[in-house]
Amino acid sequence: MGWDMVYTGIWKNWNDEKQVSGLTLTMSPSHGPLLIAFLALFVSVASSHLWHILCFTLHQSISTSSLRDGLHHQIQALLRNNSSIYLGIPAIAHVTLMTIASIFSARILSSGDEVLVRGSSCGWMDQINEGLSDMNQTELQDKTAGIFNMGRWTAMKALDYAQTCYGSINFTQSSACKFYATTAINITANSNVPCPFGEKLCGLYHGIKVDTGLVDSNLHLGINSKPSGRIQVRKVLTCIPTTAEEHYSGPWQNSDLSVIPGDNFKTYYLGRNPGLYESNASFVFSPISELRVANSDIVLLNIQSIVGYTSEVLDPWFRATSTNDSSKTGSSDNYVFPPSPYGTKISYYPDRIVSVLGCTEQYQFCNNTNCSELDGLYANRSSPYLGLTFNDEQKAIFRLLWNAVFGVTINYGTFFFGDQLLLAREKLLSAQLAISAPLPSNQWELEVTNIVKVMLAALQRRVVDYASPPDIPLQMSTGRVSSLSLIEPPKADADKQICGIIRVRNAAYFNFSLVGLLAVFIVAISIISINLFCLPGVAFWVQQKLRRDLHLQREWTEGHLLRLLRTAFESHGAGPWVTDGEIPVTEVPGLRFSADQVWEVKIDTAENQGTDTETVGRIVNVEEQTK
Repeated sequence: MGWDMVYTGIWKNWNDEKQVSGLTLTMSPSHGPLLIAFLALFVSVASSHLWHILCFTLHQSISTSSLRDGLHHQIQALLRNNSSIYLGIPAIAHVTLMTIASIFSARILSSGDEVLVRGSSCGWMDQINEGLSDMNQTELQDKTAGIFNMGRWTAMKALDYAQTCYGSINFTQSSACKFYATTAINITANSNVPCPFGEKLCGLYHGIKVDTGLVDSNLHLGINSKPSGRIQVRKVLTCIPTTAEEHYSGPWQNSDLSVIPGDNFKTYYLGRNPGLYESNASFVFSPISELRVANSDIVLLNIQSIVGYTSEVLDPWFRATSTNDSSKTGSSDNYVFPPSPYGTKISYYPDRIVSVLGCTEQYQFCNNTNCSELDGLYANRSSPYLGLTFNDEQKAIFRLLWNAVFGVTINYGTFFFGDQLLLAREKLLSAQLAISAPLPSNQWELEVTNIVKVMLAALQRRVVDYASPPDIPLQMSTGRVSSLSLIEPPKADADKQICGIIRVRNAAYFNFSLVGLLAVFIVAISIISINLFCLPGVAFWVQQKLRRDLHLQREWTEGHLLRLLRTAFESHGAGPWVTDGEIPVTEVPGLRFSADQVWEVKIDTAENQGTDTETVGRIVNVEEQTK
């Protein structure tokens, strides 16, 4: 995602529970470091002013007109002149406070890496069945190819993400997995559930049920909305290897279909096909009674495999115990597998030409308080929003999620992914040879679980692609065009608002907690203002109003470093001095003397007696005499 596809400014992050208000300031990679540098400098300046305040407060608190030893007066002088190196406890306290302030200011920056998506367009790809009457054959082919090209591109991106981020825990920490609001949506799998189909299709195997749980539109999918605007969606996939082999119509027929010349077919009767075309592609069908399951969408996953294995495979979906000996091919009938490059004794081939995995897909939507019944995706579609009560924002999110889920069903998954959806491909020994390492006996369960993970990754992708569709070059009859030209923008105002509230993660941008940022500025400005405008003037004025002893003000004033220096010079005859405000100056303008001589000699008072003002302060190098 490019930098121009992220919103920069102030927004409210409804996913950040750590912040008081969730108000976040997002800045670009070029401007964020400038604010960080300014913030560090500003806190440093404020800390120096805070040290002055601490010194003044401590100085005034221990100031007294009573007799004290030299150490007391030394401490007072150090406090007056803000010398921290000799003030152990106050200095440690100051360092501690500054450390806390630094940690707090760092927390202001580390308010998460979530940002709002801003795309040049928003919406879904236009549907193929819209405007057909206005299209000629070329336009229809262009539109169909563009939509499928886009769908394939999105699907492969989702597959790559699922393989990286829904797998090993080590990979989930990589930067590639820090894009969506949630790296991976957790699922639960129960591998010992009853068969959902009729007894004739179930056989001896148990089923597996994979449940996504309630996927929250805000927390999991990044649709940034307040609690009252959120909804949840849930998918339950139940699958089992079926005994479809018992339902085929007969042995292999060497017959051709005109639509696919040269292909041989083995026909299975699993239900009536109401479609207009017959082919070896996916199609909608009316299932036989054994496949009819209430409140579910029925999906049959068929594997036709000619892969050989280096040892037996006992997995019911990939079962391969037959050698390349025609007498042991069982239900393979007259089909002859390709010869094994390693010899028939070490290669095992599938027991069935086609293995069928029967699945039921169920979906559920919730509005924070109530949920619809688990049912097929199209169930109760005629009932607005599945009978749930939604506000306008929830309705818009429901429409978004329904369309997103519709595009990640198993039907679409197998259409776009094909056999790339299978984990078993990873066991192939070579891209050139159809030979595989053996598979575990529960490979089919791993495949079902992986299918759900890939579909969830695709769901995450589709939500983000709605707010910021990818710009993919497409080749059409009219030339090269952008995929964005096929995007149909939303029409309803509520749907348009969804375009601007999709969150993703992008560590290249800088997020600041707005409340924390304001707190730092307010506190820092207050500290600087108190030190510059209130100390010591306002403090002394208050002391006078309270009729406090003037020794507090006098000790602070006379303890100034320059006044102490004046006293030292005058005591050695270097002067006289007069006070101009807080800063003492020599009474004779431009009077010059050596400080080094001041500390090492004394003034010859006899020599100075009777002299005019021009000789006052003249320093004589004489040895100190004892009187």
